[in-house]
Amino acid sequence: MFRGCFGYGFSNVGTPYMFGFMIIRFLLIIGIVVIAVKLFKNYFISNNNAFKTLDNLYAKGEITEEEYKKRKSIIKNN
Repeated sequence: MFRGCFGYGFSNVGTPYMFGFMIIRFLLIIGIVVIAVKLFKNYFISNNNAFKTLDNLYAKGEITEEEYKKRKSIIKNN
């Protein structure tokens, strides 16, 4: 009727399930963190002042399209 010191109805049957749910929860947390990092990285890259300045120079006609593309690729790689 009583098993160990846990009282009636408790045994070691649930232990593998506990580890399984812990692993699933851990993977979900890591997935959320990875997604958040990617979103914030894209946000900060797209809101970079260098891109805005470059866009303004191109819009004013101070640089050519070729120079615009070249500078933009250099900024993205840094």
